[in-house]
Amino acid sequence: MLLIAFFLILTGIFQWTAKKKKNTEKELMFKDSIYLGIAQGFTAIPGLSRSGTTVSTLLFRGYSAREALRVSFLVSIPAVFGVEVLLGLLKNSTFDIMIIPGIIASLIFGLLTIKSLVKLAEKINFGYFCSGFGFIIILFVIISSLYNIF
Repeated sequence: MLLIAFFLILTGIFQWTAKKKKNTEKELMFKDSIYLGIAQGFTAIPGLSRSGTTVSTLLFRGYSAREALRVSFLVSIPAVFGVEVLLGLLKNSTFDIMIIPGIIASLIFGLLTIKSLVKLAEKINFGYFCSGFGFIIILFVIISSLYNIF
């Protein structure tokens, strides 16, 4: 739990620092995609937010917040799809035609959620959320260890 809290706070610090940089609209370059892939690889560490890390990386590279968030969501698609395929293979799952309506509903809801989050991200700094949640976890761990809750 403390490791997760630490990396949430670290993600928040990345967000604060990256937001202070002057960023502009620009095209995604090959070099930036390499940095983005490396950053996304580090998010296998528990508590290190995938979207927070990829957005911060793009902000550090000079992208606008809107573009960074848009690209971050787009690069999540192959990652999530790959994990789902891998889990399906590990479970020896078979494809059932009855899951297609669920896939379509998930796609529509996901796109609506992304649009809402892009609008929200333009108004607030998620660095506060990540760091605050990290500190809440630390506080919870301290209280639970004092009172032997777990």
